[in-house]
Amino acid sequence: MFIVGIDPGVTGCVSVINKDGELVRHFMLPFRAEGDKRPVVDVCEIVNEIGRLTGDITIYVEQVGFMGLGAETSAFTSSILSAIYNRIIGAIEVKGYKYKTVTPRKWQNVIIEKKEESEEEKTLKLDTTKKGKRKLKAFRRKNIKNAVKQFCLDNYPDYCKNEIKETTSIKREGVYDSIAIATYGYKDYHEDDV
Repeated sequence: MFIVGIDPGVTGCVSVINKDGELVRHFMLPFRAEGDKRPVVDVCEIVNEIGRLTGDITIYVEQVGFMGLGAETSAFTSSILSAIYNRIIGAIEVKGYKYKTVTPRKWQNVIIEKKEESEEEKTLKLDTTKKGKRKLKAFRRKNIKNAVKQFCLDNYPDYCKNEIKETTSIKREGVYDSIAIATYGYKDYHEDDV
């Protein structure tokens, strides 16, 4: 039995956890050139890699949507993320794999330990201007990324130390997210057994 977690994005990643809850591998989303256009996610390579696993496979894919980065950036970024997400889901369905989609908030609520608001966050909440709201959103996003990274380092220390060190810092975020999504999937899969 394998649980696969997919963080679909330009720096997205696929992580695999086995039946014993061990993180066994990860790989960055592969992209290929398509004529003169911007590179597209190579879904054939993704399903071929997943197909090398033997036994029962359940895939958890993070849902993508509006990211709240600002009007122009959001529309452009959302269209790219939606295209990647839709290609991955289509390939998974064509291959007949079992899969579930999960919102970032849902997997983060299971993975990240709840903490009290910091003084900095309380101060940022007082500024209700657009700029203040953007700062608060960025602050929270950074805290989530740091918490996900720490979760991975705490729960898979040897793997993270030995296997992720060569990845650039921006790509590491995708690796950590996919590990956390796979971990969420592992917990969700076993919760269904109860």
